[in-house]
Amino acid sequence: MKNALTLYQNNKFMLFLYIYLYFRGINIYMYMGVFNRNRYLALVLMMFTSLIGWYTLLLLTNDFDSDVLPVPNNDQVIGLCIGLFSTVVWWVQRCYQIQVRT
Repeated sequence: MKNALTLYQNNKFMLFLYIYLYFRGINIYMYMGVFNRNRYLALVLMMFTSLIGWYTLLLLTNDFDSDVLPVPNNDQVIGLCIGLFSTVVWWVQRCYQIQVRT
């Protein structure tokens, strides 16, 4: 319990969650060192790359008009939301799978 207090002193919600689970008899090990500055930078770059890739597909598949750039329709925007959500899910999965070198 003392180890959790030092680990979660900056994140009050996680501290509360850990203490709640501890007193409920659920012993869970949560390590917040998984998310660091490099991982957050990777998330931002992945989101930016996904957005650029989505708009590239939009440019390749929409009709050509010499004066105006294509505007996405509702289905394409929904596809963007699904793609960005799946990018975040993949990022979280990789953050917990890849070990941080210390």
